[in-house]
Amino acid sequence: MTHTPTWDPGQYQRFATSRLRPALYLLRQVALTDPATVCDLGCGDGRVTWLIAERWARARLLGLDSSSEMLDDARGRAAEHPAERAARIEWRHGDIRTWCPNGRFDLIFSNAVLHWVDESHTPLLRRLASYLRGAGSCLAIQVPVNWDQSSHRLIGESLRALGLPDDRVAPALRWAERDWVNHRDSYYHALADVAADVEIWTTEYLHPLAGADPVFEWLKGSALRPVLAALQPDDRERFSSSYRKRLREAYPPTPTGATLFPFRRLFILATL
Repeated sequence: MTHTPTWDPGQYQRFATSRLRPALYLLRQVALTDPATVCDLGCGDGRVTWLIAERWARARLLGLDSSSEMLDDARGRAAEHPAERAARIEWRHGDIRTWCPNGRFDLIFSNAVLHWVDESHTPLLRRLASYLRGAGSCLAIQVPVNWDQSSHRLIGESLRALGLPDDRVAPALRWAERDWVNHRDSYYHALADVAADVEIWTTEYLHPLAGADPVFEWLKGSALRPVLAALQPDDRERFSSSYRKRLREAYPPTPTGATLFPFRRLFILATL
């Protein structure tokens, strides 16, 4: 997988409520009543991990993420929660591609992570399913699938409009135009013979965003990170100015002042 730049928890959390909604929705679909072990795979800033610990008061949790900055933010939330809850969570730095746990889990939960894995997700999903404890245990996954929308299409257009030599623009274009998510059917086929039940569906959220250039600011905390990091400083400024202008035309503010940002997500729930 191509190296991804450092995460900025503050930038990511600017739209924390909207970003959290799909994770909460997926969590509500998990029917487990008393799981003993749960992994929040790609836990980020830990907001979901803490909610899982609150929902299942006896579960022991592993929050795994590749970002030290995000993990520090997750650990820093301990003061907001009872000591007993904090004692049940282990925070660990690790890579989803190479992660191999010592034990098995009743639930592996992964919110907005798989799209950062730049390879076929089929072997990864089958490996994750093998880390589940057995009958009744679950794999719950959510990934964005809005790469064909204007917000992402305009990244490539803005990069190409800079007229830069290939060696200066190609690294950013690789991030802008890569295949972020496999076809949804492939996820079903990857899990159909290892799970008793596989549910896959999509939901589109319509986020009303506030502030100046809110779509740019949203993406700056996620999908734009590797694109901006791959550009030289002067090129980055020119790209940002051009891209902001295109976004303002594609997502004009409503009469109330909010900017409506449609965002489609894919959900996978596999039960052994």
